[in-house]
Amino acid sequence: MNETHSAHQASPEFRLQLTSRCDDPPCAQDYDLEHRWHWADGESPPPPRADSPPYQFALTTAQIVAESLASLKLTHSNWAKAWSRPVSRKFVDDFLDWHANLPPGTIVEITPELRGLVDGPVHARVYTQIDPDNASDLDWFDVTVELDTGELTFTSDALRLLLRAQGGWVRLPQRGWQRLHIDLNESEDDISLGDLGLAITPEDLLQPKTQRYHALQLSNVKLEDEALSRRLAERVATLHSVPPPPPPPGLQANL
Repeated sequence: MNETHSAHQASPEFRLQLTSRCDDPPCAQDYDLEHRWHWADGESPPPPRADSPPYQFALTTAQIVAESLASLKLTHSNWAKAWSRPVSRKFVDDFLDWHANLPPGTIVEITPELRGLVDGPVHARVYTQIDPDNASDLDWFDVTVELDTGELTFTSDALRLLLRAQGGWVRLPQRGWQRLHIDLNESEDDISLGDLGLAITPEDLLQPKTQRYHALQLSNVKLEDEALSRRLAERVATLHSVPPPPPPPGLQANL
């Protein structure tokens, strides 16, 4: 016997219905404050055989879910046969706490508007790269810093809201509740921001940021592109092989 809890949101309210469902035989019971548990419309079980006892749901887990609804501070409507409450920032915390404590066997059917709360944050990472085609000359290289959000794409306005929230939940148009987690663990293929001395702000991540570095500044940086790495190493070796010019005659200076 499967117990299904379904939740959907009709903006600007969160709405919830509670159903206990059985697959064999197919039938379901709804829960509301007026009738408690009762057969759902059109989902009553077939009549039992003469030699079989009447069907009876094991509602222990379903009843735990029903009692947990108090923590969501919902208002029940007998007419709609559902619970509801305005969607606010406090709602997000209440919903997450409630969802985290649901008993095993509870299935949450949820609309895209609230899907992000269940799926968790969008994971992104900051990465750096040098494009060989953007190397301007022998000594100078363009380093680009970008934010990678994986398969998900966001508009500039949505990304700005997520970055300004600093890991908090944001309700985005057409995308529902989302939050952004930026993984600062650098992979082996990344150029270290620390080695480059770059300080990145949230505004910098809205668009790829490109900065020019001299070959000597990149001499201790690991590059993924082997051909570019060889080119850089050769140029650095050439620069180191050039002897410093002699000081001009009559120079008197202490360092």
